[in-house]
Amino acid sequence: MITRGAVDITGFEQIIDKVIDATGPLLDCKVLVDFQDSIFQFLPSDITEFLARFDSKRWPHNNKIAFISSPKREQYRGLAMLGEGLLKMKLEVGVFYEMREAIDWLHGTSRRIIR
Repeated sequence: MITRGAVDITGFEQIIDKVIDATGPLLDCKVLVDFQDSIFQFLPSDITEFLARFDSKRWPHNNKIAFISSPKREQYRGLAMLGEGLLKMKLEVGVFYEMREAIDWLHGTSRRIIR
């Protein structure tokens, strides 16, 4: 999935919902979401609220999702906070700057999750 433009927390939630819906019937699915051309417009409090209401039981079995961040530090920070929150829910989520690193992680040749 490739995203562009402004993404608020509601938009992020819609993206996650689409990933869940599309991969629900699949086992061991690997998903890459490219946010390199996106601008996040949410606050840490938005992330906290999202994570508090996110139902991890909806997450398809054994799915892995890699998020590719914009190279801007503040953009990465927001995505990393979301990724760390989802990791704490025992979901396989990785946040990366580089596409190649994300693909390697999805393939299983890299162990690092938050870069």
